[in-house]
Amino acid sequence: MNIAIIGVTGLAGRELVKLLPNRNFQISNLKLFASERSAGTKIKFYSEELTVEAIRGNMFDGIDLAFFAVDSELAIKIMPWAGRAGTIVIDKSSAFRMERNVPLVIPEINPEALISHKGVIASPNCSTTIMLMGLWPLRQRYGLKRIIVSTYQAISGGGTTLLETFKDQIKDYACDIKKPDLLDQPHPSLFDAIPNIGGLYSNGISGEEGKMAEESRKILNMPDLLISATCVRIPVARGHSMAVNVEFESSEKVYLDSARMLIRNFGKGLRLIDCQNSYPMSCDTNTQEWCAVGRIREDPTVKNGLVLWISGDNLWKGAAFNAIQIAEELVSRGLIGV
Repeated sequence: MNIAIIGVTGLAGRELVKLLPNRNFQISNLKLFASERSAGTKIKFYSEELTVEAIRGNMFDGIDLAFFAVDSELAIKIMPWAGRAGTIVIDKSSAFRMERNVPLVIPEINPEALISHKGVIASPNCSTTIMLMGLWPLRQRYGLKRIIVSTYQAISGGGTTLLETFKDQIKDYACDIKKPDLLDQPHPSLFDAIPNIGGLYSNGISGEEGKMAEESRKILNMPDLLISATCVRIPVARGHSMAVNVEFESSEKVYLDSARMLIRNFGKGLRLIDCQNSYPMSCDTNTQEWCAVGRIREDPTVKNGLVLWISGDNLWKGAAFNAIQIAEELVSRGLIGV
């Protein structure tokens, strides 16, 4: 299968290259594309050094599958080019997630949505993916009535520039250097929590909070699900965590041991880390293909609810790995040639 990665020099793009080897599909040819500024960059794949090429109109010629790791504006611009070439696209941007005819897929949760794809499959927002992975075993047994989530999101979720600025801030702080362009911003990243990711709408909801609610309803096929999110950027380089209060639809009592058992037995995509002084942290899930759940306790404010702490790697399961899982699912279902 001939594969292309568009936006390969970004954070998610580079993780795709790391994760592509040893998947359940054969790669005959891998092409790497990025901006003109990044063209000529060498990236290692297996024992070979591949040269990054500039994004261009005919880059999809002969390509069976393309991973988009670019922003929404560029994804919208180049998607018709892929369509004309007959290339199937797995898109990590938010550009097409809420389009009616575009499946929004977490393979452990709704792989059947791939059957109806029309050439474009969207991979969800990183926080949406991590949250739903933690909740899915419970939803299957007890249903969902309401979700209240507060996220604590890593700097790398904001892209390469924000991450590099954060690293510079750490170096400057350690050396007692206070550069106006880094530490005197209205909202510096270092040693602060910023409750605004993706800008604020007129109703006070941020872009990230809106994505979590809308995408969750679509993935779960629960258009009336009650969700309230507060999304916060924190000074952690990699790995998203979140506190989730969930109220269940079922009248069946949700016992803590039963909830732990459901999560523990879910499969390789989820781990339970829940005992005295042991709970999920970013350092546990970074560069891991699984998400983790812990701090499970009863929610005393509702009749039948739990409070959970969920962590996951925003660049792996929240981005690159989920996209690769989608590709593997396409292959296993015979929805793409190999």
